[in-house]
Amino acid sequence: MRTRAAVAVQAGKPLEIMEVNLAGPKPGEVLVEIKATGICHTDEFTLSGADPEGLFPAILGHEGAGVVVEVGAGVTSVKKGDHVIPLYTPECRTCPSCLSQKTNLCTAIRATQGKGVMPDGTSRFTTLDGDPILHYMGCSTFSNYTVLPEIAVAKVREDAPFDKICYIGCGVTTGIGAVINTAKVEIGAKAVVFGLGGIGLNVIQGLRLAGADMIIGVDLNPAKVPMAERFGMTHFLNPKEVDNVVAEIVNMTKTPFDQIGGADYSFDCTGNVKVMRDALECTHRGWGQSIIIGVAAAGAEIQTRPFQLVTGRVWKGTAFGGARGRTDVPKIVDWYMDGKIEIDPMITHTLKLDEINRGFDLMHRGEFDPLGRGLLMAREDTRLLAVLIDADNVSAAHAEAILAEIATLGEPGLRRVYGDWSSAALSNWKKKARDLGLVMHQQSANTRGKNASDIGLVIDAMDILHGGRFDAFVLVSSDSDFTRLASRIREDGREVFGIGEARTPEALRNVCNRFIRIENIVGQAPGDTTQAPAAAGPAAGAEPAAPAKENPTRAVPLVREAMRRIDPDQNDYSLGQLGQALVQLHPDFDSRTYGSAKLSDLLRKLAPFEVVKGPNGNLYVRDRA
Repeated sequence: MRTRAAVAVQAGKPLEIMEVNLAGPKPGEVLVEIKATGICHTDEFTLSGADPEGLFPAILGHEGAGVVVEVGAGVTSVKKGDHVIPLYTPECRTCPSCLSQKTNLCTAIRATQGKGVMPDGTSRFTTLDGDPILHYMGCSTFSNYTVLPEIAVAKVREDAPFDKICYIGCGVTTGIGAVINTAKVEIGAKAVVFGLGGIGLNVIQGLRLAGADMIIGVDLNPAKVPMAERFGMTHFLNPKEVDNVVAEIVNMTKTPFDQIGGADYSFDCTGNVKVMRDALECTHRGWGQSIIIGVAAAGAEIQTRPFQLVTGRVWKGTAFGGARGRTDVPKIVDWYMDGKIEIDPMITHTLKLDEINRGFDLMHRGEFDPLGRGLLMAREDTRLLAVLIDADNVSAAHAEAILAEIATLGEPGLRRVYGDWSSAALSNWKKKARDLGLVMHQQSANTRGKNASDIGLVIDAMDILHGGRFDAFVLVSSDSDFTRLASRIREDGREVFGIGEARTPEALRNVCNRFIRIENIVGQAPGDTTQAPAAAGPAAGAEPAAPAKENPTRAVPLVREAMRRIDPDQNDYSLGQLGQALVQLHPDFDSRTYGSAKLSDLLRKLAPFEVVKGPNGNLYVRDRA
C-alpha cells in the first residue's frame, strides 16, 4: 500500500512530505494507522545530525497513538480495530531482561531496531522507486500508517483521545515513570527537578501523585513557574540568582530535626553533565538518589568526587521511566482518563502533517519549550472525499473553475478527481487537471450502468486507484441517472453530497467545506456516525446518508478471484496474466485503465499484495495472505 509520510532524507535538512510504499505486516507484526503523534526533542536531535546513531533516509517519530488496521500471522495480543500506543521500548515478556523483572530494557529486537529495520532485518518502507527507507526507534509515527512488532504496541482503552494519549508514548511515561518505577518515591519525600520542560513537568506531577511534600523546580527561565506550579511544584530556584545551587538546595531542605539537609531524590531532565553533578551532590548524605533522565551529548562524561558515592548517594539512570510498555502504558492512560494526571496543558500547537517542519521551527525558536509544553501533530486526512464529475453534463465554462477550486481546497482526498464521460470532454478536462497539478482518472459510462454490480465495481475501481477507501463522494452533475449511483454509494455505507443544477465552484466549495470541517475534529475515530448536512440538488437525495459502517473494499477479493482463475496453487502471478484475468472478470477492467504498466502501481497500494521482481527482471504479484 502507499502512505503519506514526513521523510528525513538527510541530516540537517527539512523533512520531505511524500508518498511512500509500505509493505503489510509479516508474522508477529501489526499495521497501525497513526491518528496523532507528538514532536519530541529526540526527533530533532536525530534530524539535526548530532545523534551518532542517526540513520538516513528514515521516517522519524516515536510518540504516537493509532488504530490497528491489520495483523500478521501469529499475532494474538491485539486485533484489527484495537487502539494502541507504539512503544520504542518493547516488552516481549520472554527475554532474560523481561523475565528478570529488574529492568524494562527488553532486548528481543534491540539489535535490529537500532539499525532501522524490522526483526527480520528488512524495512517495510520503500520509496516509490523501491529504495528502502529506515524505521526510527521501531515506531516511525511521522507516517499515516506504520508497521510495528506486536511486542512494541500497547493496547489501550478506546475512549481515550488520540491527540492526548500519544504523549504517553514518550514524555508522560518517561517523567512519571522515573518517579514511580525508578526512584520509587514515598509519601512525604523532598525532591528536586532540574529542567522544567515537558519531561520535568511530568516528573513534577509524578512526584505529586506519589505524595512528595516538597517539590523544588530548578530552571533558568522564570516564565516556566506558573505551569510548573500548576503541576505540583512547591518551590522554585533560578541558578542565576544564587551563588551555589547545591548549597541553596541543601539549606532549603534542612529542618529543625535534620540539619544535614539535602533532597531525598533529584531528577536531571536537562542532559547537561554539569547539572547532573549538582543534582547528585544536592541529595541527602546516606540515602539521596539522583535519577538521570536527560540524554547528554555524544561522548560527554559525568564526574563527581568518589566521596559523594561512598557516603551513600546513588546515581541511577532511567529509560522510558522504567516502564514495561505493554503492562504499564495502559495504566497511565487510565490515570489520565481518571483525572489523576494532566496532559492537555502541555500541548500548545496542533499541526497537520504538511506543517511538520513548522513544528520543528517552533521548537528551534523556543515558542513552546520555554513553557515546557509539548507540540502535537494530528492526522488531517483520517477520511477521504472523492469528487465525481459527470463531464458530459457540466459545461466547459465551469470545467476549469471547478478543477481550480478542487486544487485550492488542497486536502489530500480532494486532489484526485474522477470524471465520467463518453469521449468528447476527455482531453479538455484532463489537460485542465494536469495544468493544475491534479490527478484525473476516467471511469467508463457504466458509472450509470443498468445493474448494481456495474456501479459497485466503479466504486471499487476508485478505491483501488486511490489506494484506500473513500468515505464520501461529491457528485457534480444534474443528470437524473446519477441518482442510481448515489443510491448505490449509500448502500455501501458511504456519504453522498450533490451539487445538482448549480455545478459551480461555489457549490463545490460549500459541500467540501462541510465535509472538511467534520473531518478536522481532532480525535474523530473511523466509522464515526457524525454526518455532514447534504447539499441541495437531485444527487443529494431527500434521505440522510446512512451511518458509516465497516465494509472493506471489494477490490481485494476481486484480485484474488482473478488469481484463482489463473491457478489457485500458484504463488506468483505475472502482471500480464493478472491483467487479462481481471478484464475477463468484468469489462470495466479494460486495458486503458488496468494495463500492466498501471496495474503494478495499483496493486502496490493494496495491503495484502506484494509486487516483486523475478529473476528475469519481470514483475510478479504475490498474495502475502
